[in-house]
Amino acid sequence: MLSKRKQKFSHTTPTPVDILTGYAHWAESYQAAPHNPLMEVEQQAMLSLMPVDLRDYTCLDVACGSGRYMLLLQARRAGQVVGVDYSADMLAQAKKVDLGGQLIRGPFSPLPFPDNSFDLISCGMAVGHEKNLAQVIGELSRVLRFGGLLIYSDLHPFGATAGWKRTFAAANGTTYQLEHHFHTIDDHHAACRQAGLKIETILEPTLNPESAPHPNPVVLVIKAVKSIPNPNPNPNLQSLTSNL
Repeated sequence: MLSKRKQKFSHTTPTPVDILTGYAHWAESYQAAPHNPLMEVEQQAMLSLMPVDLRDYTCLDVACGSGRYMLLLQARRAGQVVGVDYSADMLAQAKKVDLGGQLIRGPFSPLPFPDNSFDLISCGMAVGHEKNLAQVIGELSRVLRFGGLLIYSDLHPFGATAGWKRTFAAANGTTYQLEHHFHTIDDHHAACRQAGLKIETILEPTLNPESAPHPNPVVLVIKAVKSIPNPNPNPNLQSLTSNL
């Protein structure tokens, strides 16, 4: 159990690698399901914020990896599911799973989609790979329709003070460290506000007591809604019309 936890945060001295190199090493063993206690509580929290019935939703899973959230979106009968990931190796793994959705290779920014394309966007454990959170959230908001939902997760910012590293043990026996940037809750609020998103819910789950090395939160899970533009943004005009 301890070795599994070290795949997500560790005090060891692993070999640093860039994101594409790291996931090239990790892809072969990266299941389309939670494979450690942290991912289990993260997924529970993410699903608790998603609508149960997605039949009328066009959904995008960003940093889809091997297809974990694509499968979960389809299990909730999503009308359409698209997955995008920058790692060709992870997409190759996803193609081995019976996803039924469209897979596209692309970075966080720019996303290869027109404005206002999706009703729901999910993104699991990935925004911390990027230093510029505002740019990432802004791009997610760009392709989200007005009134649409953004539900995403990442390592909890507590990990910055605890010295967590985003690590995994590869099949070759080497432990690698992926690039990770901890973003505070205030950073998330600022990034969402700048992108025209309103945060509705923030969850900070802890590990189950039987597997927890500490009582602190391990992931941050956020649900935000893209605000519908005000048809009358001029406050003076609004005041004038209200007195007519």
